[in-house]
Amino acid sequence: MTRMDSVRAATDSAKESVLHAADVVAPYAGTAKDQAARYAHEARVRLAPRMSSAARQARARARVQYA
Repeated sequence: MTRMDSVRAATDSAKESVLHAADVVAPYAGTAKDQAARYAHEARVRLAPRMSSAARQARARARVQYA
């Protein structure tokens, strides 16, 4: 076997390993993405009112301070 044949064999083996790993991990990645989207939505729903209130207060204080 030549050096080039050895490199091709190693490349093919690595490619098969990567494809197999992708197949194994894909369902978990999809689940993680769905969970992250759900958590982000919950955080937005819970924090948006508080952030809006804090922004209003900061604006009011800044107007008073710099007036």
